[in-house]
Amino acid sequence: MVRIDSRPGVHMQRRVPWLMLAALTVLSASALARVPEPWEPSGRKLLEAGLDGSLAPEIAPEQAELKVMLSANRAGAYLLGVASSSYRTQWCMPAGKSGPPDMQAIISDIGALPDARLDEAAPALIVQALAKRYPCRK
Repeated sequence: MVRIDSRPGVHMQRRVPWLMLAALTVLSASALARVPEPWEPSGRKLLEAGLDGSLAPEIAPEQAELKVMLSANRAGAYLLGVASSSYRTQWCMPAGKSGPPDMQAIISDIGALPDARLDEAAPALIVQALAKRYPCRK
């Protein structure tokens, strides 16, 4: 026997929470996997900057060592800038630890991500790595 509820909208009321949950899941997943803006490096570009000199295009190719060194310094400064802007809101230093976060560990954490994730915007990857390594205690 099929039961029919004569109240209008009852069936729709049951579906709306599920539809909202599905939409929220799709939107939050796409927000996490954000493609970099044209001026933003991807995770891959951030990792490669210390190897190929790509963040120092103004340095002549014949000065490869200087080009790579400057590019690596710029990548490190970028990482620290993102870390600074998200400090105490998305990640926290442990009590008693002084100095900057372990940049090599953060770069290693980003490098260990699946290949497809490296095409995402570097700031989100940096903050995720920092939050995983240095969570805020409530």
